Amino acid sequence: MVSAFNLAFILCVVSVAQAATYKKPQGFTENAILVKWTTAQDTKCRISVAAADQCWLKACSDRTSQAFVVNLLVPTIEEGPNSGNAWAECTAKTSTGKTYSLSGTVAEDDVYMTVIG
Repeated sequence: MVSAFNLAFILCVVSVAQAATYKKPQGFTENAILVKWTTAQDTKCRISVAAADQCWLKACSDRTSQAFVVNLLVPTIEEGPNSGNAWAECTAKTSTGKTYSLSGTVAEDDVYMTVIG
């Protein structure tokens, strides 16, 4: 029988292991999000990570002409050749130099990718 303490310890270990898998790659800022790219609304965006990358870049650049960080899709977990999770980012800068994130908006409203982290 597993005690409540042992179960809590096991869940903690699993969470730490999962967090290590989802570590942001170098070059991404705090505005990066983890997405499931196989859930994009447009079927052609789900063909491959390269296709999803192009959809992301277009959606981000359509949102702002001042995007200065447009990172997409460093795959973290591949679930076969046509599916997986990846880091994505769309960060823009205002004319006054203030930065803001469009990552969640682009993911949810433009390409309909599921944000998972």
